[in-house]
Amino acid sequence: RQQRANAVLFSLIIIASAMVISLGMVSLVANEARSVGLVLPAERAYYKAESYIEQGLWQKKQNPNYQVTKKEDVPANYLCDPAGCDPFTTNPKSQSQLLKEFFATTSPPEDEVGLRQDVPVQLDIDTAGVSTTGGSVTLSDIAGENGYKGIEVTIIAYPKSQNTTPQFPIDDPTTTQIEQATTPVFIDKKFIAPTEKNPAPIQINTSAVNPLGENYPALDSTNTYRLRLKALGAGATTKVAASSTNGVLKLISPDFTVRSVAQDANSRRGLQVLLPASEQTASIFDFVLFSDLDLDKVRLKVAGTTTKTFTTRIIRDLDQDCQIDAGEVGIPNTSVSLSPGYADKTDNNGNVTFTNLQPGTTYTATTPSIPGGEFCPPGNQRTFTFSSGTQNENMQYTGQPADLKPAFLVRTPLPARVPLYRLWNPTINDHFYTMNVDEWTQKKDLIANISGYNQEFIAGYVYRNPVAGTSPLYRLWWPAITDHYYLMDQAIRDALVQFFGLVGEGTAGNIYPYTGSCPAGSTPLYQSYNSPLTDHFYTLSTSEWDAAAAIGWTKDGIAGCAWTTP
Repeated sequence: RQQRANAVLFSLIIIASAMVISLGMVSLVANEARSVGLVLPAERAYYKAESYIEQGLWQKKQNPNYQVTKKEDVPANYLCDPAGCDPFTTNPKSQSQLLKEFFATTSPPEDEVGLRQDVPVQLDIDTAGVSTTGGSVTLSDIAGENGYKGIEVTIIAYPKSQNTTPQFPIDDPTTTQIEQATTPVFIDKKFIAPTEKNPAPIQINTSAVNPLGENYPALDSTNTYRLRLKALGAGATTKVAASSTNGVLKLISPDFTVRSVAQDANSRRGLQVLLPASEQTASIFDFVLFSDLDLDKVRLKVAGTTTKTFTTRIIRDLDQDCQIDAGEVGIPNTSVSLSPGYADKTDNNGNVTFTNLQPGTTYTATTPSIPGGEFCPPGNQRTFTFSSGTQNENMQYTGQPADLKPAFLVRTPLPARVPLYRLWNPTINDHFYTMNVDEWTQKKDLIANISGYNQEFIAGYVYRNPVAGTSPLYRLWWPAITDHYYLMDQAIRDALVQFFGLVGEGTAGNIYPYTGSCPAGSTPLYQSYNSPLTDHFYTLSTSEWDAAAAIGWTKDGIAGCAWTTP
């Protein structure tokens, strides 16, 4: 019995051990089977997430101006529940929503641009709500590595997308969600020499042209301006700023981040793709998941609102009184240097504007001597500094009269003006004006060979040769109606000669154009027309102009601005 009992005990032990081993094997098999069952859903979830990543990248390539969603605008519970959760660790939304939800963001500007050799960095100029009258791009504090040979700046303009409908994801690639805004409407290139550390601003005015003669598109909300900066020979660092007549413009890096989360059965996978500014996307597969690129080398420093704008003007002192008077004209196309780091020329009104100046810095504005003129007060420079404050606020000058702080006033000895003689021909009913003494004494239009004029008096005074700010007063003979006609618009003058049979007779002198008022010292040259007499009549006297109107002459505007004295 004892032996039989031992046999039973050993049998029970063996059976128990076998059961433990069997149960363990069953558990292992069950867990493995469960793991195997998760492989395919996890793989499907991964490729679902990746497909939407590629979809976003493809759309960005199709439309470089795609308006991506800002990360800060995405609701906290955009990808998961509850609000504020982490979509990679917390239960997602329903699968039908989750598989189509992800966001893209533009990269915010950071501290400075680091340019690797021959690797372009792209920047978009935010033109929303800015003026169309022009703008500029400024590179400053350029520092190149050994072998640096300059920076190539490419300026590209694209028509801006007007579609505000969310375009992610693309359920059907054939739909109108894809905007084909891929062809630039304008391209220009500029080169910054290696010796230029603070080059002059690059003008992107609507009046400027590229080497092909094409005008820059309007700098407004209808276009996206893109800059591509590329260091040649070696790497470099620089600050970049953009401005318009409305002030500082934002620069946005067109690279972006796309994040996607997808779920299949009980498996959820998340992907994030970063396209840095230094990488040019050649195809939808040119991206790196969880990129390990040295992003610290790609930084952007944008001038903030603390920078200053300085405008100076070079003005001709018409009445020689050493004061700026209403109507005194600017001197165009004159160089102005602003030290440190800027140079430009005055526009047609004598103005020049420098942007992105640093507060607390002492600047000196200098312009060359004006041929035949002198500065008032003497000296061709203005020295000033900016303290804190808004644009053009707290500007401190040294050594300049208060009323001339921002301007250069130029007194130029002008030539004497010559008489504009007035004659009248009663036979053909024609008033005739000339600065030619021989025509006055011979009472004859020597060019058209017409006699019979009577001397009246000197109608006014004009410059024989052009003087800064003046333009020719063109003289025409109209044989069909036996009338002399005078005007300052060359295009109209040419059209009258070409299409209406008038004969050009040179000029009757040089006077100021009328722009709503006459420059200081000059007087409007009033024009009248008498239809029955087919005669044009000109006078500097308002009372004579009014008297002529009272007896049937029609007031016909102002031909220009002349003088009553020599």
